[in-house]
Amino acid sequence: MRKVKILALAVTAIILTSVPLAAQIIIVRDDRWAATSAESRALVNQQVEFVEWWLKRLRMPFQRVNASALTNNAEGLFVLPANRPDADVFAKLKNARRVVILAFVGDQTAAWRQTLGINSTNGVARKNSWVIVFQPFPPDLPNSERARFLAGWLLKGTVIPAGFQRTLQLRWQGWHQSLKQKQKQWLQEISSRPYCDLERQKEAINLLQRPIAEISFTLTSDGSVWLKRLEQLLSDHERIHKALAISLEPREGEIRGVWLHTYAPTDWETVMQTIKSANLNCLFFRAGRGGNVVYKSKFLPRDPWAEQGDLDELKNATEAAARYGIELHAWRVNHHFGTAPDWLKEQMAKEDRLVRDPQGKQALWLNPGDPRNQEHEFQAMTEMLNYPVAGVHFDYIRYPEVPHYDFDYSEVSRREFEKATGIKLTNFPQQVLFGPLKILYDNWQRDNITNLVRRVYYAVKDTCPDVAVSAAVWQRHRYYYALIKQDWMRWVRERILDFVCPMDYTNDNDAFFERVREQVLEINGQIPIAIGIGAYLHADEWQFVEQVKIARDLGADGFVIFAYNIAPIKDFLAALTLGATSQPTYPAHRVPQIAFNLSNGIRLKDSPIIYRAGERVRFMVTISPGLMQGDLKELHLTIQWERHEGFAEQVIAEANLDGDAVKEGAFVKGETLIPSGTVRLVARGHVVFANDSTQPFVKRGPFVKGMESSEFHELAQSLLPYKPPKRTQRPIVGVVSEGWSSERFVGILKAAGVHAFPVRFLEPAYWEAADVLIVPPLRDVRELTYQRALALRDWVTKGGKIILLSEACGYRAHANLFPEVAIVSREQNIKALTLGNEKIAVEARALTMKPQDGKIVGTANGNTVVVKGNVSKGTVIQCGVRVPVSDDAPEWSSWQKLILALLKL
Repeated sequence: MRKVKILALAVTAIILTSVPLAAQIIIVRDDRWAATSAESRALVNQQVEFVEWWLKRLRMPFQRVNASALTNNAEGLFVLPANRPDADVFAKLKNARRVVILAFVGDQTAAWRQTLGINSTNGVARKNSWVIVFQPFPPDLPNSERARFLAGWLLKGTVIPAGFQRTLQLRWQGWHQSLKQKQKQWLQEISSRPYCDLERQKEAINLLQRPIAEISFTLTSDGSVWLKRLEQLLSDHERIHKALAISLEPREGEIRGVWLHTYAPTDWETVMQTIKSANLNCLFFRAGRGGNVVYKSKFLPRDPWAEQGDLDELKNATEAAARYGIELHAWRVNHHFGTAPDWLKEQMAKEDRLVRDPQGKQALWLNPGDPRNQEHEFQAMTEMLNYPVAGVHFDYIRYPEVPHYDFDYSEVSRREFEKATGIKLTNFPQQVLFGPLKILYDNWQRDNITNLVRRVYYAVKDTCPDVAVSAAVWQRHRYYYALIKQDWMRWVRERILDFVCPMDYTNDNDAFFERVREQVLEINGQIPIAIGIGAYLHADEWQFVEQVKIARDLGADGFVIFAYNIAPIKDFLAALTLGATSQPTYPAHRVPQIAFNLSNGIRLKDSPIIYRAGERVRFMVTISPGLMQGDLKELHLTIQWERHEGFAEQVIAEANLDGDAVKEGAFVKGETLIPSGTVRLVARGHVVFANDSTQPFVKRGPFVKGMESSEFHELAQSLLPYKPPKRTQRPIVGVVSEGWSSERFVGILKAAGVHAFPVRFLEPAYWEAADVLIVPPLRDVRELTYQRALALRDWVTKGGKIILLSEACGYRAHANLFPEVAIVSREQNIKALTLGNEKIAVEARALTMKPQDGKIVGTANGNTVVVKGNVSKGTVIQCGVRVPVSDDAPEWSSWQKLILALLKL
């Protein structure tokens, strides 16, 4: 699959502490009013969030400041979104360039009129530089229009401070350039790809062909000029993004979901109507958390509001979902005990069922290694089957990350680990905090999570085989695997989930692309993947649409929105219905279970299965009922190669199967020629039920890439262990390819005349040619298994030299393989490193090392940064200087010198 650059305007963080207040719009939160009651706090916070949404749409910098923290003689532009008249605030804002007051919020209209002496009945009044809005927005007014109104109130006739001018100039120039780039890219894409609905393609192209207006961003203090520029930007922005939204054809067999959490009785009719009208098909409703639920449980207390109203919200939700034909997936937040009632928290703490850090301090999270808690979560997950749910959905199915990642080190876990492994721990927890034994201990913790998922999955299938089991899982699984002990790719391989939902929440489209691509290629059609999209982080509904497109283009089977609870949810759903969800469909998991098997091929986690183009390979496709509901009579399917979704490039098999055969497990097999380039193996067809009703299905299988023979041969050769030429100058240096910037390090060493090679796989056969092995922080920490860690130590003890860089010294996700040499104590900023007698200028973050048996050889700021030690016959060097992760990082100029100096130690 060809990697493309995603063009997106990054949304700057909400709180810009490095930008002067006068260069931002200040949202004045009335903290005094918010403190009067829970209702007031909710009202104030909600209105503040609304204003933040609108300002994000306008690409205007802003900062939230409590009214009590305002300084005297504050200048600039201010918004009071939900405030009571306050003489102290008036005095501090007397020099403000513009103040916009949303006076209609919280029945404060009369108080504002009286305080400001405004007798006019107009919906908007002006007094000096103040704009007071008395008329509420119409309930159905889109957020795009509300943002435009706010922009007018803020900018029209305002004298803009110089700092704010420069900020707008920088932001809006970038925005303008981004629109031009997107227009060009999308026009090319939409014009060149095949469409089922040619009128849709034509409409999108027509919208994109109109040029982006040229805009001058010359600095000026005239707010009206800036407003005119903004109106043009918004017009072009919405036009080209609308074109993109229209261009997305509705797909067959797609998970279209949304997560919903509640804190009060819910109007389920409105919820289901909203979801149904947007042609979504799945609702993930949070029915419970670690120690509290919103239904009538046999052993868990209800939330106070549900208890007081004697509500069973899971019953209400399932009944409403059934009326509207929506799949209701009961979502449980596992292990998290922060919202449990105090008496239950105290009970769990007393019974030593909560996690403990290495110092023995407890946190509000059930210890997944405690058999009592495993039973607790199993019973909580399976009791939801007492309701007519379409699925049960794991969340927080891991170890905690708050207040840190260092869990669990309780005596309960010590006992259970010893029982499971037969290893007697004599110095706990130190033994399992460092060295290869840490990896083994972490494996045991990951097993605790996996065992629960597996147990629940099979219990669900034994009881309710049509109920789907799914999980919301963390993004960047190759890193967080080690920190939160969640091995969800293993659950995919074992097929103990029916589909998976990675929470790829980000407002950075490039990062989103990389994360989704990584996940889709590694899963490669084993089970459906529905990408969790963090709509709450997006500037507007159009960025959300962009991420839906990215997920689809990369081959995901659907998306789940986080969350229904965001203020502009209707705007987001309306944008979807322009194209992607303009027609209803069934969820991608509600199909027969179809498994694809192809012979041979090169299988790498970051690519399709690779063959020679034109190569003849064997295939076998197995078919069973899966989650198809009803009595199967017949199944008709076509197996085909697709280069574009829904368009067959080549049909390789067709079959008509008897329903009884499918129930027993049918298969279709044969041979096929591999097409050139990247294609996907897909099964499409329909089933016929005993009542003669029918249902279509699609199952997207593995991606395959056909290479030219020469290219295939070159790749195959690169995967073999490296063999240096005879009489090669020593030392020979291997750089672990799985490490960040490994290619850059190999290039630096070769340029300096050092014989260096990439260590393609972290296996002894691949590093044995090296005299020195350089290990940067690993992109995928799963590669450092317990057995490989032992093998690395063995290689060093026999005379090898290893240089561990940054986190690979044993920080965060990385195990410390040589704790007898040094351990990491903390992190610091450095500007220069003294290494032996040499001083190297390097401005970077660096880990501070605490020597054990090792010798200090490098310092910065008076702290140890580089340590060298002997382990039997070998040498270990631990360098705490952070490795740059981008190719254009300025630190690389220093690393060219540093890596060579480390090699000489």
